[in-house]
This record gives sequence, structure tokens and C-alpha cells, in this order.
Amino acid sequence: MKKIAIPLLVFLLIAVSGASRAQAPQQDIAFRPTGLEQSYIPGYNCSGFWATPSFKCASIQIPTYMGRAQDGSRKALVILSGNAGGLDKRHGDYARFLMEHNINAVVLDSFAARGQSSGTPADLSTGRTKGLDGFNMSIDAMVAVATLGAMPEWANAKIGYMGESMSGVSAINVLRPYIGQIVKQQAGKLRDFDAVVSIYPACIEKNTIERFKKTPFLIIHGEKDDIALASECQRQVTWMNARGGSAEITIIPDEYHDFDGPWRLRRAGAENTSKCANTRNGDKFVLDATGQEFPGTPDGYTAMRDSCKFRGHMSGHRDKERVGYDLWLAHFQKYLMND
Repeated sequence: MKKIAIPLLVFLLIAVSGASRAQAPQQDIAFRPTGLEQSYIPGYNCSGFWATPSFKCASIQIPTYMGRAQDGSRKALVILSGNAGGLDKRHGDYARFLMEHNINAVVLDSFAARGQSSGTPADLSTGRTKGLDGFNMSIDAMVAVATLGAMPEWANAKIGYMGESMSGVSAINVLRPYIGQIVKQQAGKLRDFDAVVSIYPACIEKNTIERFKKTPFLIIHGEKDDIALASECQRQVTWMNARGGSAEITIIPDEYHDFDGPWRLRRAGAENTSKCANTRNGDKFVLDATGQEFPGTPDGYTAMRDSCKFRGHMSGHRDKERVGYDLWLAHFQKYLMND
């Protein structure tokens, strides 16, 4: 397979559209590891351009929280990642919900692995220097599935991955073969996921020469999301399937970004790149809406993003519990628990 030099910056910046952690009452949003076993897995923090001399990875330790299936089975396992603010209440709830339905769960704390505590969104420029982005989250996820899949306990298990918002972008990335190439080079082993779910990701990045793995993939989106547009993710599904993927999307009526987040719906001030959908075509980035071209370099990408970004979006739940849980549970039950 031909290696593709894709800027790390691209995958870092697209995560901004998912980086929408609203400021919410502090007493009820913290990650709760109740019922989960804390441990670590070895990982890598990567920077620079893939397939160029600038690309480098350093070893790190990724804190993990393991939740055991209620029936004690080892048939299915789902790896979970946090968002642009790290872990919060929903990630522990995701894990415990899976456990209740006899699916094992592992929550990855990518933020803590890079010296950032959960609860405060990473400043974008600071985050880049620390590897706090959707690109590194996808590497964390692929390292985790390779590591766990090599353990005797999980050797016969089917393993899924789910991310939301920033890690929803990483859920798209794990289906891009070059991410697996990075992990194979660093860790010496590779295992693909058996099913993947992405919740309200930003679907604004495409590359005319990319391909996708044929892993069952589900996007769950809110109809009224105004920072990561459902319409762009509908286009992403078509794009992926035309390039070898097996993707589908379900759009939940009347819901906004973070429809299952631990805060009530409100206006948030995060950077909004919903107008920045673009396609990498050779050595150029092209804005889909206008056709305006920018050099295919980090500086060119920054200039493109500066031309289309703005601030503000709606974020939070509408007093409904566990919105969308039935959808992603059904996806994992279908592809991880059926023989």
C-alpha cells in the first residue's frame, strides 16, 4: 500500500468541530470510575507528518478503566475514548451500560496519558503540542485493541470501539488504514476492530486518495447539531462506502451536539468549523462550499480554517436520559455478540 503523507495537523484540527465541551455545573459532570478497574496499557504520543522524517512517536502510559460484563462472559469488549475535555460522567455511564448488557468495556484516558486532567478543554495550541487531538486518540484506540487482543483473556473476543465528538473523529480515523500502519510500526502488532460507532463527529475532512476498512461502522447524529453537521456526515458515509467502507448513519430528530452530555442544552462558545468541510486533492486543500484552494501544508490548512471558522454552538441534553444508547448498543450486539 502506498503511504500517504497526511498532516497530523489536519486530524488535530478537524477534532475542533467536536471540541464542544460546554461549561456546565461542576457538581454533576465528573467521570465516575465506580465499578471499573484501573490499570494502564503502553501507548504512543505522535507528532509531525506521517511518512516523512518529521513524524515521531514517544512512549507513554495510557490509564484505563475496565468494566466486566455482568454475566462474566469474555465474548465482547468495547473500547471507549473521551472528548475534547477528557473524560466526563457520560463515559463511565457508557461503560456501565455496556456491562449491564453483558459487554465488557475499557475506557481510555488519553488526556491523563499526556499530562492533562479531565474537566477543562485543552487550549488548541497547547493541546497540539501535547498530542491532545483526534489523531492521537485514534492511535490510542488502535494500540489498545492490538494490546488487548493479544492477551489470552481477550484472544477470542470480538472488540469494538466507540468515540463521541473529538473521539468520534478518531472513530472515523481508525478505519483509515494508515493509522494501523503507524501502530504496527510502533507496537509490532496490529488488530482491527470488529465494529465501530461514532457519535456526533465532525465529518469535514476527506482525501481523494484515501481508502477505508470494511468494518461495520455507525454514525449517530443529532438533526439540529450546528457544530458537527449531520448533513456532512451523510456525505461522509457515501464517501467512505465508495472507498471500501461499510458505513451507515442514524440521525436523531431535534437533538443537538452532546445530546447525551451531562449538562442541559445551552449555548457554548467553542470554535465552530462546521463551514470548513474540505477535500485534500493532491497538494491542495479545497473548501467544498466555495472551491477556494489552499496549499496542502500546515500553514495552508491553518489559513483555510481561519477563513471559515467562527465561534458558538448549541450543546447539551434536553432532559432525556441515555439518548442514542439503544442505537449503539444494537450495533455492538449485532456485530460483537452474534456468531
